[in-house]
Amino acid sequence: IETSGHGALSENHYLDDGAYMAVKMIVEAARQKGDLGALVRGFEEPLESAEFRVKYSEDAPANYGAGVVGGFEAFCSGGDAPKGWASSPDNFEGWRASVLEGKGWVLIRKSLHDPLLVINIESDEPNGVAETKKIVVDFLAKYEKLDLSHL
Repeated sequence: IETSGHGALSENHYLDDGAYMAVKMIVEAARQKGDLGALVRGFEEPLESAEFRVKYSEDAPANYGAGVVGGFEAFCSGGDAPKGWASSPDNFEGWRASVLEGKGWVLIRKSLHDPLLVINIESDEPNGVAETKKIVVDFLAKYEKLDLSHL
């Protein structure tokens, strides 16, 4: 399942099918004797979380978003990464990094449908989202076709 909420399973030929996923959840809830809460029990909520959408101009090259994500990967993996940042070992969409000495994370990914980047940040530290967001915005500032005006 993607951070966007979309999901696909091999048993359904990797189709992004919300109805199929809903039926799977109903079946699992029935196994749990109707307790839908059992499906998420034990999951922890972060202290803070935020999602930001950053548009880029429609005249940007087709691979512009991928270039920004690739640049973020290099930033997080290289010597310029902020203290306490490390690329996550598993990246399936966009690029995710552990931040705040492991007490948070940030993910930058391309939208599949629109010319924009989606940035998700979670933190278990007070003001961790704001601290991480500032670093991300500073990184993104070098990409001229991004609209950072609302950040």
